[in-house]
Amino acid sequence: MVFDSLGIDISWEELGSLIESDGIFKDREAVMEYAESENLNSGEYHVNLGDLLHLILREVRMLAQIKFSPESESTICRVPSGYDISKEEIYFNDPWTGGEITISFDDFSEYCYNMDIIGEINHLTGVLIYDKNVSIEDLNLTPYVYPADRSYKSEED
Repeated sequence: MVFDSLGIDISWEELGSLIESDGIFKDREAVMEYAESENLNSGEYHVNLGDLLHLILREVRMLAQIKFSPESESTICRVPSGYDISKEEIYFNDPWTGGEITISFDDFSEYCYNMDIIGEINHLTGVLIYDKNVSIEDLNLTPYVYPADRSYKSEED
């Protein structure tokens, strides 16, 4: 869906084998390399609710790794596709089913998994894919860092 919306013809089956296994990204680098081969920019980021709304508005695509349901710890890749401010809802396309799910702004944190809490704010982790003419720097997003490589410093350091 992400690549199709950017004018690149690749089936989910072809791309899915590169990026997902049992609902978990198995190789983020592979999807980013594919994006670059198609002359697109990409990067891994943590995205909070406000960031996500801004990305959707700017038509920056994201493969978001979210919990399958609020009760589950299993994750799945879904594509944020739109939102309705008046209803306070975000819409996600599910590449596996071709369907769409709706998540209320209030339930957003329930779909984020524990390792994606930064400074007590829930984030989704995912790969952003965007056209070369889009400047992503002004969004001030938090780059994704693998948990084993994370280092936290107190403000006193």
